[in-house]
Amino acid sequence: MSIKDFSFQFLNHNLKKLSFAVKEPKKITKEIPINPKIGMSWKIDEKKILAILQTVDIEGENLPFTLSVSIEGYFQLNGVTPTKEEITKIAFINCGAVMFPFVRETIASITTRAGSAPLLLPSVNFINLYNVVKEASN
Repeated sequence: MSIKDFSFQFLNHNLKKLSFAVKEPKKITKEIPINPKIGMSWKIDEKKILAILQTVDIEGENLPFTLSVSIEGYFQLNGVTPTKEEITKIAFINCGAVMFPFVRETIASITTRAGSAPLLLPSVNFINLYNVVKEASN
């Protein structure tokens, strides 16, 4: 597939799941490392609407809360229909990067509303995420 034979357009996103639980209050005296687990999956319909489900789970023994957020984003594919492998690459790299700010904002907002400082997730290298998934599937 040639890049000039294909394009995609972001249509919308929806919050699919939000789970947040505050643990017993602890006095936090130092910065706690957070290791979010990011998951992604995709499906495409007959109208070439690509639905991407992006999930971020944050939990750990020393954290003051547990949190899980899933957001589904919708993209219109235009032009030549990509192969399954090409769609996976587009979904994880391009669409994942477009959607992550919505997940990040949701997490910052919910942690602020819970009375703590906003949790601002670091940037994610979606190329590396795709490569990890690709290697795991081989």
